[in-house]
Amino acid sequence: MAIERLTDDLLVEILSRVPAKVVCRCKAVSKRWIGLIDHPDHRKRLPQPLAGFFYNSTNENPFPISTVHFVNASGSGCPFICPSLSFLPSHRRLDLLDCCNGLLLCRWYDASAGGDRFWYIVCNPGGVGGVA
Repeated sequence: MAIERLTDDLLVEILSRVPAKVVCRCKAVSKRWIGLIDHPDHRKRLPQPLAGFFYNSTNENPFPISTVHFVNASGSGCPFICPSLSFLPSHRRLDLLDCCNGLLLCRWYDASAGGDRFWYIVCNPGGVGGVA
């Protein structure tokens, strides 16, 4: 069959152009395909299903402290992102404002500056380095 002669790189390129749901179904094609799809070097190029989601919680006693949490949607394994946001400076007061295409828009309050001085931060928790 002609598809068996396709190189791994070409198969990964083809799979990178289909929806995540289809990629998940393709794992059932053969052991070779599941190996390609699950290989760490290829996962970054292939569409991924929902890894999880971020949400804010605030503790008002005695001072307002916002905490960003991550919920792993698969319930197993390590997510492909850095859910602790450890790449951000002290994130004692960090508000998650919005997200789009994997990027997070946050409002970060500088605890050392005091008062309500803040900065907007755009970060990519799935990327290397984190902050954009």
